[in-house]
Amino acid sequence: MGHEKLVKALEAETEQEAEKIVADAKKQANDLLQNAEADAEKLKQHKLNAVVLEIEKENTSKKNALASSLKGDLNSLKYSLIERVLDEIFLELKNLPAEKYRAALTKLFDDLLHHIYAYDKGSIYADSDADTILQSYAKSKKIDLQKGDLSDDIKSGFLFISNDKKIKAESSFGSVIEAIKPQLVIELKELLFGEL
Repeated sequence: MGHEKLVKALEAETEQEAEKIVADAKKQANDLLQNAEADAEKLKQHKLNAVVLEIEKENTSKKNALASSLKGDLNSLKYSLIERVLDEIFLELKNLPAEKYRAALTKLFDDLLHHIYAYDKGSIYADSDADTILQSYAKSKKIDLQKGDLSDDIKSGFLFISNDKKIKAESSFGSVIEAIKPQLVIELKELLFGEL
């Protein structure tokens, strides 16, 4: 029986040792599992942060593109409005009462004669309105107003072309508006949009 006690004692000791090994293995497995879960959570959070950052970049890019597009559209609308105002100014000039219109055309014609025609006796073209209104005035100055394809390009006024065709000068409502357009645009931007 002594031998049986020894076997039982060995079995009990082996069982205790096995339980200790199993407990240690469970603890190590549990620790590994906890570490793996923590690492997985860190990786998950890192990936989530990367996705959030990418979405934020994409949203910022879209916002910037939209803002740029809206700014371009707004600038286009502002430019369009300014062009319409300039067209209205031209129409106001063109629709002056008859005497004021004639006086304005006469001034444009005289400026052209004084500044250019006095130095080169080229040709002076007139649009149909200016030709009709100032034909007799031009003849009194011994100038025959020309008609032709170039007359269609003139906006209420006159076009001088030198004999050698190297000099062209327009004296018209259109050219006057173009000459003062930069200053008008500044004033209109300030008046209409409160900006310089």
